Amino acid sequence: MIHPLYLDYAATTPMAPEVALAMAQCLTEEGDFANPASLQHSLGERAYHLVETARSDIAQLLNCKANDLVFTSGATEANNLAIKGLAFSPQNTHKHIITSATEHNAILDICHYLESQGFNVTYLKPDHNGLINLETLLNAITQETFLVSLMHVNNETGVIQNIKAIAQALQDKQQAFPDHKLYFHVDAAQSVGKLAIDLG
Repeated sequence: MIHPLYLDYAATTPMAPEVALAMAQCLTEEGDFANPASLQHSLGERAYHLVETARSDIAQLLNCKANDLVFTSGATEANNLAIKGLAFSPQNTHKHIITSATEHNAILDICHYLESQGFNVTYLKPDHNGLINLETLLNAITQETFLVSLMHVNNETGVIQNIKAIAQALQDKQQAFPDHKLYFHVDAAQSVGKLAIDLG
């Protein structure tokens, strides 16, 4: 018998047995299936504590505060929430975004949509190693730029952007724009749990 060889773990993976067991305990009548937002009864309280324990565990992994974490249904929803939320915020009066041409479609689709809403997007081309040139990025920033969005690890090539160096360079560049904030959004869906991420 021929067994297929699956090599796309960057797209999806089988669930680890211990994770499947923990999830199964929240899916049946005997488990903690209740609405964690319903704290008026003990079943809701048990579910709430499971969610908050998970939130604390993730916060510890990322070195951030647990109450800074927002759970979504997945990366696409999280990216939409972050980017569109910032773009359409009443406090934002700027219209320029910088990203890369090799971003995940979840990001590119958002950028194309925002272009249809009057925003301008610069799509940086990576070098032959798949990396974004820092000088090119900084030169692309204008008085209208309010957001730079770059993925940490590319889901198709595995290229790892140096987000720490990029963040530091953007922080330095911020001094040239005292009238508005320059935000840095990172899609780290492929790196959390695989690479060290410190949000502290």
